[in-house]
Amino acid sequence: MLSVTTALTRVVVGLALAAIITASASTVTWSAPAPGADLQPVGDAAGRVMITQDGADVVWVSEDGPVATVMTLGWEVQDGNVELGGAMTLETVYRTTGEIGIGEPPKSVSFTFES
Repeated sequence: MLSVTTALTRVVVGLALAAIITASASTVTWSAPAPGADLQPVGDAAGRVMITQDGADVVWVSEDGPVATVMTLGWEVQDGNVELGGAMTLETVYRTTGEIGIGEPPKSVSFTFES
């Protein structure tokens, strides 16, 4: 009886893990190599979200369904002895297109999809 329970437990745990992995969100990122540079896809980002960038303005179009959230990071700034972290915006969007404008070319933009 113990072996049946153990095998059943393994199956239930395996199914639970599969459900969690399947239901988890996935994220793709576009990142700039240096301040002022254009964003470049990281991994398979180009196949999931198209980016058009004109300086600080970024227009995006999802090729893979609605985007749940968009997180934009700006570059760090140093003024003498004061160092400031870059701007960060996090938007809940649930759409397939959008515009990003943080007033400067972004350091990175991440798009999260809900599975």
